[in-house]
Amino acid sequence: MEHKNILESIFPGVEPLKLPPYWLRSFASSQVQAAQSDVDTSTYEGRLYQCPLTLKLPDEGEGWRLPIDPVITVKGKHRLVRRNVLKQNASAPRRGSIKELWAQDDYTMSIAGILSSANEDALPESDLWNLRKYMEARQLIIVENDLLLIFGITRMVVESFDLPHTPGAANQQYSITAYSDDDFDLLLKE
Repeated sequence: MEHKNILESIFPGVEPLKLPPYWLRSFASSQVQAAQSDVDTSTYEGRLYQCPLTLKLPDEGEGWRLPIDPVITVKGKHRLVRRNVLKQNASAPRRGSIKELWAQDDYTMSIAGILSSANEDALPESDLWNLRKYMEARQLIIVENDLLLIFGITRMVVESFDLPHTPGAANQQYSITAYSDDDFDLLLKE
């Protein structure tokens, strides 16, 4: 079974970001897990998707699920070494360079969303404290998200975060820039 992406296979004709984040959450989550094995991950790179996201520190038990599903963008790239060739043949000139694939770089993730309070006159204070705890953590953050799992991303490190001015006292937008974090064994054993 071929898909352009998981959401189109579950909800034909529904564009990304038009999926309701609340009432379809449990249904969509189970359908995404069932369809994951048939998906070409390259269709997700650089596109926006709204998915449930749970953040957890390594020493925490349960973690914190963002109350409103954020929009997530995943970007990947390769590290290339480009070498120029000096020798030119007059009859068949060469242009360009020789490319050598050196390594795959970390995935870059952009996570954007909004925190909202039920009280129209008050900030979503407890959610802001939770968000601050994870954004200022000086360690990796374990992430649980269907889209990130497709790319094998289970851990991230926050590079920067932003809380811009948001209209209304009960709302606060946020954006996070983070990198995937893989576990490396740097000690070689003989």
